[in-house]
Amino acid sequence: MDLVFQFLVHSKIIIMKRFFYLLIGLIFIITSCDKVDAPYIESNGGGGGDDSSTYVQKVLIEDYTAHFCVNCPRAALQIEDLKAAYGNKIIPLALHVGFLAQPANDPPYDLDLRSSEGTDLDNEFGCSAAGLPNGMISRTVYNSNILVGDGDWPSAVSIILDKTPIIGLDLTSSIDTVNKKLGLDISIKALQDIYTADKVLKVCAYVTESKIIGAQKDEEEATGEVLDYEFNHVLRTSFSGTWGERVSTDDFIQNNTIEKSYSNLSINPDWDFHNLGAVVFVYDSLTNEVVQAENIEFNLD
Repeated sequence: MDLVFQFLVHSKIIIMKRFFYLLIGLIFIITSCDKVDAPYIESNGGGGGDDSSTYVQKVLIEDYTAHFCVNCPRAALQIEDLKAAYGNKIIPLALHVGFLAQPANDPPYDLDLRSSEGTDLDNEFGCSAAGLPNGMISRTVYNSNILVGDGDWPSAVSIILDKTPIIGLDLTSSIDTVNKKLGLDISIKALQDIYTADKVLKVCAYVTESKIIGAQKDEEEATGEVLDYEFNHVLRTSFSGTWGERVSTDDFIQNNTIEKSYSNLSINPDWDFHNLGAVVFVYDSLTNEVVQAENIEFNLD
C-alpha cells in the first residue's frame, strides 16, 4: 500500500508540474503578441525559424491561364486539390497570358488580369504558344519538358516535395493603406553550403491578388462560361522585377542568412487591399530551377 500511495503522490506531482509549465507558456504567448497601428499593418510568415530542421521543401506552381481559355478552370481546380493534399507546401501563382487573356472591349470579358512580368515569363518559356492551360512546377524539368500539363502536376509536385530543402525563407509584409504602398522583408537562410560555381541564386518577389470576380469561359458549364468566376493567386506586379536580383555574389555558407528589403511599392487603386499577397521564390539562374518558395498575405486585421 505504501508503494501504491507513493506512486499516486509522485504521479500527482508530475501532472501538477506539467500544468504549471503549460500555464506559464500560455501567459508568455499572450503577453508576447504585438499590434502595429494603421496605416502601417505588418504580418509575418515563412517556412521555419532558427532551427534549420523546421524548414520544409515547398513547390511553386505557375499556372499559365486566361479568361477565354475553356479548359483553364480545370487547372485551377487541380491547384486547389493539391493545396488540400499538401497544405502550405503548395505556393500557387496564376499568370494570365497570351491572346486568350486579352480583355474584350465590353463586359463581361473586359477584365484585364495580365501583367508585364507574366508577359515576360510567357515570352521566355513559351507557355501560351504551347497551348493553355499548362504550367511549371518549380521550373523543374518533368518528362523532358519544363512545361507541364495540369494532369501531370500531382506527380511532378510529389517529386519536388521529396527533396531536402537547401534554402529557408521567412517573410514579413507591411501595407500602408493611406499612401497605398506595400513593403516586404525577406530572410534567406542557407541550409547547406551553396557555391557560386554550382548555383547562381536569384530571389524574386511578386505581388498577387485573390478573390477577383469576373467572367471565365468553362467547357464544363452548360452555358460554356461562369460570369461570377473567382480568380485567385493572380500575378499583379513585382518588387524585384521579372527576374529578381542576385542573392549573393559570394558562396552562401550553411546557416548564414541574407536579408532583402523592399518598400514603397505603389498599389493600383483597382486592387483590393484585403486580398493582396506576396509570392517569393529563390531559383538557380543557371538552370531556372526554383529551389524554394514561400508566400504571405498583406494582412489588414
